[in-house]
Amino acid sequence: MKKLLGILIACLLLSGNAYAGLFSKKLPILKCYINDQYVTFDLRKFTIFYSPNLEEIQKGKKPSKLSDQNLFEVTDQSYEFQVKIRNNDGSFYTNTFSVNRYTGVIDGWISETVLGKNDPEMFSKLKSQRHYWNGTCEGAK
Repeated sequence: MKKLLGILIACLLLSGNAYAGLFSKKLPILKCYINDQYVTFDLRKFTIFYSPNLEEIQKGKKPSKLSDQNLFEVTDQSYEFQVKIRNNDGSFYTNTFSVNRYTGVIDGWISETVLGKNDPEMFSKLKSQRHYWNGTCEGAK
């Protein structure tokens, strides 16, 4: 009986962090080389964007608000994030990035410029890919 209790306690202690959560891991600072320039992304400072599924929406759960730097997804294979660039005239566009955690390759694109929050084509412009590029990152693991 004591052995069984000891095994049970050992199993509980060893499995305590098995479901610690998607973003409980320390997020990196990515040092990337894109289009002959070095760019740094501190993913620890990005807002984690949460988008509920249909069942959660029906229960009244709302998505988190977007900020100027959003972290959309962290998987074993990649980081997905977006940076909003604001212009002096109130318009803005987004740079969207995907970093492969195994190879360090970063792919990205720039959206069309949105004229402001009241732009009737805002969502279609933000989904568009005006310019596409790739590069490499250090610290992606």
